[in-house]
Amino acid sequence: MARLHLIRHGQTDWNVEKRYQGSQDIPLNERGRLQALDAKATLSNKTFAGIYSSDLKRAYETAEIIKGDREHTIIAFSELRETCYGCLEGKTLAEIEAEFGTHQENNQITLHHKIVPDMESGFEVIQRVLPTLELIAQKHQDQDVLVVTHGGVIRALLVHLANYDWSTTKIQNGQVVTFIYSENQLKLI
Repeated sequence: MARLHLIRHGQTDWNVEKRYQGSQDIPLNERGRLQALDAKATLSNKTFAGIYSSDLKRAYETAEIIKGDREHTIIAFSELRETCYGCLEGKTLAEIEAEFGTHQENNQITLHHKIVPDMESGFEVIQRVLPTLELIAQKHQDQDVLVVTHGGVIRALLVHLANYDWSTTKIQNGQVVTFIYSENQLKLI
């Protein structure tokens, strides 16, 4: 049984502005670096067999800060990137709501919903991320692993794997969510 500790990267200026980042490579801001240091302190009693990260700067820098002086090489996967929001990237939540309205439906419809055709749905994110997490878990049986990723990724996993409500599930910067991989299945602890 592998234990995957997924953490959302620290804050960026675009988080503060409530701007859709998606696949844009936005760096951490100073508060984000402090959040990563807080996460490092929270996780200091864990011995990780591996540290993995999205290849975007905000996640990778968070992983570097948490890693500190641990003897690990951070392995980056593009599959762990945030949801691609297509032409919505760079727009604020207010701009998107003004143009497209708000969207609240049940989880299955929301997981498959796209505001615009060139964005990924939550289900497409799951299809991209889950095989990579399973590969990591299979490599680290009976071990703890740190995976630094994005809020949209963790949210989609919680909705898909643990039936969380899409409209009320929010993942804070620096928040850790732990899954176990057992019997060829990822499960929320």
